[in-house]
Amino acid sequence: MQVAVIMLRATTASLAGLLVGLACTPEPAAGGPEILLRGEWIDIGVYDRSAEETCAGTFEYLDAYAGVLAAEFGVDAHLGLYRWYSRDRFAADDPCQMPVLGCAGINGMFTTAMPLEHEVVHAAELKSFDFSTSCPSVISEGLAEVYGTSGSTPSASDFDRLEGLLTNPTGQIASRDYDIAGRFVGFLVERYGLDSLLDMCALAGGWPEGQELATAFETTFEATIPEVLTEFEAQPNCSYEQYRSHVYACGAASPLPGVVVGAEVEVTYELDCASEMTLGPRDGVLWIVDRLEFEQADYLISLVDEDGKLAPVELALTKCGPCSELPWAQVFPADVIIQSFDAGPHELQLRAPEGYAGTLTLTVFRLD
Repeated sequence: MQVAVIMLRATTASLAGLLVGLACTPEPAAGGPEILLRGEWIDIGVYDRSAEETCAGTFEYLDAYAGVLAAEFGVDAHLGLYRWYSRDRFAADDPCQMPVLGCAGINGMFTTAMPLEHEVVHAAELKSFDFSTSCPSVISEGLAEVYGTSGSTPSASDFDRLEGLLTNPTGQIASRDYDIAGRFVGFLVERYGLDSLLDMCALAGGWPEGQELATAFETTFEATIPEVLTEFEAQPNCSYEQYRSHVYACGAASPLPGVVVGAEVEVTYELDCASEMTLGPRDGVLWIVDRLEFEQADYLISLVDEDGKLAPVELALTKCGPCSELPWAQVFPADVIIQSFDAGPHELQLRAPEGYAGTLTLTVFRLD
């Protein structure tokens, strides 16, 4: 999926993004989308879509995710209007004015996907600059990968293109470069901090020439781009699940109360599109997100359905932490019993194919 951040000309529709509070309006404004959610951090409007096409928890989750991102990016204002299009309407209206499947600009977010956290990251980034600039595309798309949820692990050959992306940073990077941009930006955030990275962007500007970006790196990070690349290439070879932020479960502003695991705990989840626990579907998958905080190391985990049988569900568990610490990350079919090796907070995801509905019981208990 190719997505982008672009600076679009403001329209009357963008004013809807200033409204806050939860409410529904049954009829769309003239020429605009039907507003299905007026959230605390984003509004959601649709073009030829309906709420029945997504799971019961998705809209509120995306609004809460926007709030977590706002906190990360130092934003205390509403992020704008998230426009969710049918594919046919998106192709006809061409809101991004380029051949992509999503974009964000000064008048909101535009996409065919629900949820697509990537575009909400762009909105938070732009709002952090008060729309005066943005990060260069290689950094902006990298941020959206790190703080989003739908990226992939770059291949070894992707590293060979990174120097060129930084040497010639003007223009929109290709979708094939998003993975390596994400991996690199994840390193920059860990090494220098998000605030310093945004300071570098403010100095470089959204569309810098190579020398302007090089100067911004040296001024902000006190290191040349080649020096930063050398340090980056020496880092552990983390997967996407290890280096993405997991900000919704692991961030300082996470809305999840979390489950504290001492000796033993049992938690029930409704993995069903009709349940407000459930998110998606996206790419044919439904999922639930939670946080488990293990007081000690070494636990066994089992997941069974309402009949007491091992559930046909994927269980993904990732320790919160930076790539340099090689946080443990693994995805298991739930027909096995798994072991957690580390104490501390972890993001938990339960994933099932679209159409699945079941009550799941997660049991976690200490190994003696």
